[in-house]
This record gives sequence, C-alpha cells and structure tokens, in this order.
Amino acid sequence: MTIGYRSLTLLLALVLVLDFRVGLAQRPRADGSKRGGAKRVASAGLPRYWFKVGQELNYETAKEFTTSDGRKITSQADWQLWVVDENDDGSWQIVLRHALGSSTVVDENAPKPKPSAQDDEAAATAVAERVTLARFEVFPDGRVAENPALAFRVEPELLFLQLPKTRQEFDEGWEAINPTTQVHYRYRLVPQDDKESDLLVATATRESVIDEIFASTSKSTFYFNRERGIVERVETQDSQSFLVVGKGSGETELDDVSEFEVEWCRQLSDEVDSYLAADEQYQKLMRQAERDADNTDILLVRAAHVLQTALEEATLPIVKEQFQQQLADHKVTAAVISRNARDRADLIGQPSPLWQAQDLNGHRHSLKDYKGKVVVLDFWNRGCGWCMRTIPQVKQVAEQFLGRQVVVLGMNTDRDEKDARLVIAKLKLSYPILKAGALPAKYMIPGFPTLLVIDQQGVVRDMYVGYSPTLGKDVSATIEALLNEKAGR
Repeated sequence: MTIGYRSLTLLLALVLVLDFRVGLAQRPRADGSKRGGAKRVASAGLPRYWFKVGQELNYETAKEFTTSDGRKITSQADWQLWVVDENDDGSWQIVLRHALGSSTVVDENAPKPKPSAQDDEAAATAVAERVTLARFEVFPDGRVAENPALAFRVEPELLFLQLPKTRQEFDEGWEAINPTTQVHYRYRLVPQDDKESDLLVATATRESVIDEIFASTSKSTFYFNRERGIVERVETQDSQSFLVVGKGSGETELDDVSEFEVEWCRQLSDEVDSYLAADEQYQKLMRQAERDADNTDILLVRAAHVLQTALEEATLPIVKEQFQQQLADHKVTAAVISRNARDRADLIGQPSPLWQAQDLNGHRHSLKDYKGKVVVLDFWNRGCGWCMRTIPQVKQVAEQFLGRQVVVLGMNTDRDEKDARLVIAKLKLSYPILKAGALPAKYMIPGFPTLLVIDQQGVVRDMYVGYSPTLGKDVSATIEALLNEKAGR
C-alpha cells in the first residue's frame, strides 16, 4: 500500500497542530544561573504559577498516531518559552518559539523491503519542521490573556494548565474557554495517594464544535509542581473517526529550566515585537496583492522587501531564522497569490453564470430568482477545517442582513449529504444550503473556502479565498456598498 499526497496531507494535519521541534538559541547565560529553575515555598492556598523575568523553559514532546489501516505517524518536538516581562496586573509576558516537528508517516502494511521514497509513492514520508514565533500573556492561574493575533497559529492551553480560581473549583472541577477559538476545556483533579506530594495532577478534556464535526477527541493529563509553580509533564490521548480514523498518544516533558540576563530578554522582547509588526505589514500587503491584479507584482515585491529589511535589522538568531523561513516561503506563496489574483480579475465585473441547484430539503433555487438582491455564495465542505472556521462569520453576515435585499447561500460540495447535514446541525445554520454540484468549476473556484458576492444585476463583484479573521466585516462592507449603490446614496 502506498500513501497518496492528499491522504498524507490529511494524516499529517493531526500531528502538525501539536508538534514542535527546535534547536537551542544563542544567548548569554546569567552568572550563577542554575539548571532546574528557582523554587519557592509552597503556598497553603490554591496552586499558582510562579515565573521570573529572565527564565527559560524547554519542553520535549513525543507523539504517535496510528490510523485504522495501519499507518503510523511519529514525531519528536520541543517548545522554548522565555519570560520577558512582568505586568502590573501580575501576569507575565511570554515569548514562545515552536516548530512543527519533522513528522514521519510509515505504512506498516507496505511490503518489505520498503521501496525508496519517491514523492507520494513512498511508504515512509517525512515533513520538514515549521517554526513559529509568538507572544502572549499568562496569569498566575494559568489563564492566557485573549490575543486574537494568535488566532489558530498556536494553542498555549496545550502546555499551560489553567488552575482553579476557588476552593470549590479545586474540589469539584472547573472550566475554561478560549474566546478566540471557542475551544472549551473541562478540568478535573486526579486524586493522589501521597497527600504530601508537590505534584497536582489534573485532566483536561477538550471540546469544540470543530471537534464534533471532525469526530475527534482529546484528553490531556497535566502534572503541575506546586512548589516550583510550573507544569512538568503532559500526557495526551487523541482519537478521530472522520477522514483520518485512528488513535494517538503523546508525552511532553519539562527538559530544562534556566535563567538568562534580563537585558537579553528585553532585547528578545523588542525584536519579537518588531517581527510581529513586520509580519502584520507583510500579511496586509499579501492580501492586497491578491485583490489588486493591476498591482499584484509590485505589492508582492513590497511584501518581500518588508521581510528583508526587518531581517537585516534583526540581530538574534531565533528572530533572523523566522524571517529567513518566511522569505523562503514567499517564493511559493507569491506564485499562488499571483494565480489567485489573475483568476479573481477574470471573474470580477463579469456576469455570473446562470445556474439552478437544489438545497438539502429538495427546493430548487435559481440565480434568476434573486435578481434585484445581493447574493452571497459560500463554497465549503465538511473536510475543510478553514471552512468550518469561516462559516460562523458567514452566519453572522446572514443574520446581520436578515430582512434586507440580501440572500446568503451555502454551496456545499460534500459527496455524502449526511456530512453537510451534520455541519448544519452543529453550527446551527438557518440559511439555505445548496448542493453545489458543478458550480465550483463554473466559477473557477481555486479552493475552499471561497466566498462570492454577486450584485443586484447578477454581476460578480467580489471574491474572498481562504480564511480571514476579518472576513465577516469585509463582506458586510461590500454588501453595504452595493445596497447604497443601488439606492443612489
């Protein structure tokens, strides 16, 4: 049995969310620092984190996921965290450098000896590491401050156990929710025979609508050292029964705690801020390049220049490395952006193809039926994770313009109608969901999710490809402009 490229992508998706691998960064060590980190006298109250500016924590992760047909995904990874500042409210500023580890897929059913690896015909395939640099704030109770910039790039809750706020929660269990991702965590203490142990053991069950849609489960067991005020170990158990069916387990161990000069930490803090600002500017230019075919090439050059200039100004290896990775990626990304910009330019301003389609309840819809209204078409399928993150914004758009001359239609491409109906139920969608059939080809849809806006005369006026945290706001602005244009305002 061989592994096809698309199957491999689905397999790796489960692992790449959690796996991190990174080498040690070059930086000066403070005189007299000790391996193992500073300790403090355990508090008689509730357990709390206790960090120190200038502290570095290194964790090693090992994971394995086995599919129902015998394929095995294994990976080794590390996390690096630096405490770069303490805020007046008692929280700490954390810089995290992690990499999506070099994961390997092995087909246990492949004949022996294994054939040599040749693209997607390989029985064993490795995926290169991906490095991400992030910054966030952590409170003494393990709560991570809301930070939309993190979005779905990194999930600090995988490493930071959120601790109970009250004695009642300590005794009965507690809950937390990430306001950006809407992931819900349910925590429970695990009773220990040794009542004098410094270790607090708690389980965290992850729940979200996305998990329900993908039929996935995840449960972590945290080992928190109350005297040291840090997590020392995390064990995970994962499963999925949609697309990639299988089970997995993982372990994350605290490898090292050390201290470094505060001045170096401040330099790191400043350079990470500069990186994040440059990355924000870069992403903005890339979005503009995709939507402005007349100036795509110059915008892509400007975007690369932003990274190159920031790279030349950076001094720390861990920051320079991030810029170098993005510059290497830019060549591939720019080609995709250029193609999307051309496709978008070919479609925008043109009369929409005429079509008829049935919704999931058997009712027929025709574009002609909606003449005089702004029509929004959202192309999606259950297997598209970014689609599932986009649909809630589309739902808000539908609710915002309810009762006005606007119609929102979901254009589903799932082969099995049950998949579409499950998503509708889980996300509580009330606007019509149509069977897209051959419509993606008619509109030259480049991928999923893709959203089209058609004006009152049946002309395609806008196109949005992929996920964006501002999609709902952007689409709403386009709709309002078309409504005002029709009204002569």
